[in-house]
Amino acid sequence: MTTAKEQLPNIQYRIKNDHTFDPIELTFIPSGKDSWKEIVRGKAVASPMSSDLITYRYDESFLTSDWKYFHDALKSYRLDIIRDVLPKYGICVA
Repeated sequence: MTTAKEQLPNIQYRIKNDHTFDPIELTFIPSGKDSWKEIVRGKAVASPMSSDLITYRYDESFLTSDWKYFHDALKSYRLDIIRDVLPKYGICVA
């Protein structure tokens, strides 16, 4: 599987040269073994501090994962909507 970062030059070329994109089949696995979440975070481990908590082992690759980039973008988008868009319509989110 190629990452978004690896596909970027191809996408930029296609946009610049007015090319269309071939349809592709995307699959989404919301949870479990092959989900983005488990691939990037690893398997959940019971916390030694409490039987009610689970932990994940830290891996440096987490910081550059598609999963993290996607969630960072969502948080940024949400903030822009709350801070810049909604107030123009008299809506305050607190």
